[in-house]
Amino acid sequence: MPTLVPIVEGDGEVAALPVLLRRLFHEVHQIYDVSIAKPKNAHGCGNLTAADQLERFVGYALLEPECDGVLVLIDNDAAQSLIEENALEDDCAPAFAHHLAARIQAMRPSKPVAIVVARWEYEAWFLASLGTVGTVVGMPEGTIYEGNVESEHSAKGWIERRLPPGQKYSETRDQARMTAYLDLESAEHRSRSFKRLKHALEQLVDAYLKNVLIVTPLPDRRREEE
Repeated sequence: MPTLVPIVEGDGEVAALPVLLRRLFHEVHQIYDVSIAKPKNAHGCGNLTAADQLERFVGYALLEPECDGVLVLIDNDAAQSLIEENALEDDCAPAFAHHLAARIQAMRPSKPVAIVVARWEYEAWFLASLGTVGTVVGMPEGTIYEGNVESEHSAKGWIERRLPPGQKYSETRDQARMTAYLDLESAEHRSRSFKRLKHALEQLVDAYLKNVLIVTPLPDRRREEE
């Protein structure tokens, strides 16, 4: 897949997600010719969940001259607004991802699109790998998260409470550099949503190589490009 265009919620992911995607392509999938475009920044999850806004950002991504696929990454906590509006029955990541994917399928995108929902936040993946990322931001060596990382609703808050006195967690400062040290195997083992990200990249590459259009995680009803 020569060029992948990501869509993200905010500034932290703009810097961090390309780092993570390149690592996954290179270290896990052994794909080295992929290009990651600068992510489209929605500046808040509400600008993706609101009516027609996700579609607008996907449309912008598809207008990129060399776009061969689109990856949307959004936190699961963004689903709450849809639950309040009765547009979504529960807040589980798969249901949220299917809801968003159905919206994109309705616009019949011209390139493969994958929706990935991080449960509950991108930072939950750091909780799965504190042995390699914790000291990057000054946590004491040996700090671990013993529970289910996908049950922690505020991974950012959990991390910040364990930083040195007076230090705050900053998405724009810390997210990319922690991503560079993330243990990919541990994150996949402890986080279903991280495993989903890895699989989404496989699906996008396969769709590109076979010249078919998919919107995932919807059921695989591929159609050949005309």
